[in-house]
Amino acid sequence: MGNRLALKVDLLFGVAPSHHHFVYVAAGSSSREAILSASDPSTEIELRPSGSGQTRFLQFIGMGIEHIATGIDHLAFLLALLITARKARQVLAIVTGFTVGHSITLSLAVLGIIQANRGAVECLIGLTIAMAAAQNLIRGEREGRTAGLAAAAIAASLLLIPADLRPDMPASLILAIAVATGSAVWLASMRAARRAATHTTGITTADTKASFSIPARFAMAAGFGLIHGLGFASALQDLHLPRTLLLSSLLGFNIGVEIGQLAVVLAAVAVIVVATKLVPVTERRAELSAVAASAVLLAAGLAWFLTRAY
Repeated sequence: MGNRLALKVDLLFGVAPSHHHFVYVAAGSSSREAILSASDPSTEIELRPSGSGQTRFLQFIGMGIEHIATGIDHLAFLLALLITARKARQVLAIVTGFTVGHSITLSLAVLGIIQANRGAVECLIGLTIAMAAAQNLIRGEREGRTAGLAAAAIAASLLLIPADLRPDMPASLILAIAVATGSAVWLASMRAARRAATHTTGITTADTKASFSIPARFAMAAGFGLIHGLGFASALQDLHLPRTLLLSSLLGFNIGVEIGQLAVVLAAVAVIVVATKLVPVTERRAELSAVAASAVLLAAGLAWFLTRAY
């Protein structure tokens, strides 16, 4: 009424609770925008000139926080990488790598510089989780060979799904992914075996071992983060924002993702610290817990990889 416009939209929230509506209202020579979600399906828009820019920016930050908090697959990937982290610098390297990776593709996709098939992206996100978890389970070259062949076979099994039911990926790309996956797992097992052999002879030190693990985990977090960034981008792309809002919305959303990511990591660290104080954890028990968690994440990642092809 008067200088305020009341709006309420609940379309699609029943079937897609994470969906967002972007409202754009032209008011004379200016415009007003709002974001509606399942938790906040209504709004009142001030038609007179106001400082709505800051409010809108905060909404995108909140949207980013919500997206990472409800993105179980993204959190599972981070967890798979962090399970074996024992030092603060290892955690920092993983979180930084993931941030660098997903920020690049998120920005490029939202700005329209690159385009990706969503079905293929969601499918590959599952594979990134499986591979990160598989790295935690490798202890020697022999089992690495088996794991590498199994990973390649599972990736290639996507070819068994009829072309009209799987993500829009050509057969050559699926085979390339299978070969790359198997090779990566196998290579990691060979390096793990060499590190174990060197450690047994007493030549290496803790710093030498960490110097390999930190760059390797950073590279994996950044490389696979490129795929996750394309998944993040879909949240903003679905809003069909006007070009004048792309930069501000992208910045706010990415800040929100980082805040959510940092909050999850800090919460996980706090839980681990409290748990270790309540129940003393030996090195053997910690290793068994990491193996069990990695096995669960491996199964979940493979399940997502195959089921998302439909």
